[in-house]
Amino acid sequence: VRQVAADVCDTYSSEKRDFKYELADDLFFKGDSVYAYTIVQNLFVNAVKYSMEHTRIFVKTYADNGQIVLEVINVSAEPIDVEADKLKERFVRGDASRSTEGNGLGLAIVDTYTHALGGAFHIGIVGDTFKAEIHFDSYANV
Repeated sequence: VRQVAADVCDTYSSEKRDFKYELADDLFFKGDSVYAYTIVQNLFVNAVKYSMEHTRIFVKTYADNGQIVLEVINVSAEPIDVEADKLKERFVRGDASRSTEGNGLGLAIVDTYTHALGGAFHIGIVGDTFKAEIHFDSYANV
């Protein structure tokens, strides 16, 4: 998460977003590092592209009942007029009027890769607040 954060912040440094991190130390899971990187990268890029300017993007990791959890929370720039689970489908975007670049594959890839690594991906929407949550079984014996 820290590596992706550094890469994304460098790439999108001109965007008017501020990342706030609350990252737990010593959280481990077994999985493909390319898939894991892509999952986190897609969540971060999605948050930057579709969040309201001059807002914060919150990133949190923590342990919960034998699992590690990654949360990415942001306020959408546009009203989200699609059901949360629909956003995981290929080519679906949060609102029909979006004109920003993107093909609607980011969250579908997150869902596919997360499941391939044995995890779970959940999306929550409250008003214009978007929350992506990834769960993986913890691997404490690294």
